[in-house]
Amino acid sequence: MFAFKIYDMQKKNLIYEGAVAVILFAAVSYFLAEFAPYRLGFKEQISMSLLSVDHLKWYFSHPASLAAIAGDWLTQFYWFKGAAITITVLLLAMVWLGLAMLLKRAGSKRPVVPALLPVLTEMSLLTWLNYPVSATLSMAVAIWMGVLLAGRNRMVDMALLCVGVPLLYVAVGAHAFTFALAVMLFRFRDGASWMAFVAGLILMLGIGRVYNISFIQSLISPIPTGFVTPAILWMSSSILAVIVSMVVGLYADRIWITVPLVAALSGLSFWISVDKNIELSLDLATNAYKGNWDRVYASAARDHTGNMYATYYYNLCNARNGRLADGLFRRKQATSESLFLSVGQNSSYLSVFVYSDALLEMGDISQATDCALLGQTIMPGGYSTRMFRRLAEVSMVAGNYDVACKYLDMLAHTYVHGKWAR
Repeated sequence: MFAFKIYDMQKKNLIYEGAVAVILFAAVSYFLAEFAPYRLGFKEQISMSLLSVDHLKWYFSHPASLAAIAGDWLTQFYWFKGAAITITVLLLAMVWLGLAMLLKRAGSKRPVVPALLPVLTEMSLLTWLNYPVSATLSMAVAIWMGVLLAGRNRMVDMALLCVGVPLLYVAVGAHAFTFALAVMLFRFRDGASWMAFVAGLILMLGIGRVYNISFIQSLISPIPTGFVTPAILWMSSSILAVIVSMVVGLYADRIWITVPLVAALSGLSFWISVDKNIELSLDLATNAYKGNWDRVYASAARDHTGNMYATYYYNLCNARNGRLADGLFRRKQATSESLFLSVGQNSSYLSVFVYSDALLEMGDISQATDCALLGQTIMPGGYSTRMFRRLAEVSMVAGNYDVACKYLDMLAHTYVHGKWAR
């Protein structure tokens, strides 16, 4: 009878914890669909899934090469809004499920809710434009490697720490450290394992030096530095959340402790991740890129926040329809600030991306080409589907068909742009 009561209580707790997970993933899905769809979709425009020799050389000249290849392959489907949200949520679900299974194997009585903590930090990081999908994929792979390999045998675990961590760093980057944490979850009372843990991390950072990258870059790979990414400390919150979830999962066996912690982090993550200004800018830029000019004009005309890209696209839409002068008088704009975008040294690369729209409309082929080439070269890896398409279009207009074919040939090998290029 007593055993039956314990079983019944465990079953009820599992139902409660499962309900918390379902509610949280529903909230994450709604948030991404409502407040960040264009920030997710923009990742496709600034990357390219292409397995050419030159691009493969770039992948393998950096750590996390396999994660970057797989991440870029997934990112190409971010062209579709529904696919972007679905893939993102599935990757986050992989992180959660893997960590929950890892905690369960390590002896946690309440693994379901604590495993949600890294999901929230990773979701918030993914709303940054240059935070790559490959980073989340790296985290999921590292955790699942821990689920499959860690905690089976002491000597095997020490080998995983000394040798497996550096090797995994080559494949998935800095989340090899997450794999090391997964192994230490089973060996944290073993002094020799701690020595192997430190040795593995030193070897991992040494491999980063072999790639001739900075110490900071080796700590955050495959996330690029110098672009629209969070501060280094904020990026480290992803690893910190894994550590906290492990500690809480092992030692906090009361649901009234874990649920408020997850609720508080949820509110903080959602609040931090809202950026209506950049979302509006990318709404306009993305719909212009896809040729949805009616949607662009409607969104730009509704804006009263002073968003400079809304004003720019409002004027561009009027120019396309022969109403530019009338539109300028209606808004009482300063034309020098609303018809042209700065593409100087300190300007946002988004301006470089979208200014070519107006330059091509005006027939300024030279500057449109310069803008597109600049947008191409400043991206990590130097591959951007949006800029490749723009360069192909500009070359066609200019009559440089051999150059256009060069860009179209590369686009023809992609899933999303292949039909357009052919």
